[in-house]
Amino acid sequence: MDHYDPERSPEPSVWLECDEATRINLVLKYHEDIEVELPNENLHAVVHVVVENQAALGEDPVP
Repeated sequence: MDHYDPERSPEPSVWLECDEATRINLVLKYHEDIEVELPNENLHAVVHVVVENQAALGEDPVP
Protein backbone atom coordinates (compact mmCIF):
# COMPACT_ATOMS: atom_id res chain seq x y z
CA MET A 1 0.00 0.00 0.00
CA ASP A 2 1.55 3.28 -1.06
CA HIS A 3 -1.09 5.87 -0.16
CA TYR A 4 -4.18 6.49 1.96
CA ASP A 5 -7.34 8.38 1.05
CA PRO A 6 -10.14 8.53 3.64
CA GLU A 7 -12.65 9.10 0.83
CA ARG A 8 -11.96 5.56 -0.46
CA SER A 9 -11.90 2.60 1.89
CA PRO A 10 -8.67 0.67 1.54
CA GLU A 11 -8.88 -2.95 0.48
CA PRO A 12 -9.19 -4.72 3.86
CA SER A 13 -6.61 -7.42 3.16
CA VAL A 14 -4.06 -4.88 1.90
CA TRP A 15 -4.71 -2.54 4.84
CA LEU A 16 -4.35 -5.34 7.37
CA GLU A 17 -1.09 -6.53 5.78
CA CYS A 18 0.52 -3.22 6.77
CA ASP A 19 1.90 -2.83 10.26
CA GLU A 20 0.48 -0.14 12.55
CA ALA A 21 3.39 2.25 12.02
CA THR A 22 2.96 2.07 8.25
CA ARG A 23 -0.78 2.72 8.56
CA ILE A 24 -0.18 5.75 10.77
CA ASN A 25 2.50 7.08 8.43
CA LEU A 26 0.17 6.71 5.43
CA VAL A 27 -2.49 8.78 7.21
CA LEU A 28 0.07 11.40 8.29
CA LYS A 29 1.32 11.65 4.69
CA TYR A 30 -2.24 12.12 3.43
CA HIS A 31 -2.81 15.05 5.77
CA GLU A 32 0.57 16.52 4.89
CA ASP A 33 -0.24 16.27 1.17
CA ILE A 34 -3.56 18.11 1.55
CA GLU A 35 -1.85 20.68 3.78
CA VAL A 36 -4.31 20.47 6.64
CA GLU A 37 -3.25 21.77 10.04
CA LEU A 38 -4.33 19.69 13.02
CA PRO A 39 -3.82 20.40 16.73
CA ASN A 40 -2.45 16.88 17.27
CA GLU A 41 -1.72 15.23 13.94
CA ASN A 42 -0.44 12.01 15.50
CA LEU A 43 -3.57 11.48 17.59
CA HIS A 44 -5.74 12.32 14.59
CA ALA A 45 -3.87 9.78 12.46
CA VAL A 46 -4.24 7.09 15.11
CA VAL A 47 -8.01 7.65 15.21
CA HIS A 48 -8.14 7.22 11.41
CA VAL A 49 -6.20 3.97 11.77
CA VAL A 50 -8.47 2.63 14.51
CA VAL A 51 -11.57 3.30 12.42
CA GLU A 52 -10.03 1.80 9.27
CA ASN A 53 -8.92 -1.25 11.29
CA GLN A 54 -12.46 -1.76 12.58
CA ALA A 55 -13.89 -1.44 9.08
CA ALA A 56 -11.29 -3.83 7.63
CA LEU A 57 -12.10 -6.39 10.32
CA GLY A 58 -15.83 -5.98 9.75
CA GLU A 59 -16.40 -4.67 13.25
CA ASP A 60 -19.08 -2.16 14.18
CA PRO A 61 -17.28 1.09 15.07
CA VAL A 62 -19.95 1.94 17.65
CA PRO A 63 -20.02 -0.32 20.71
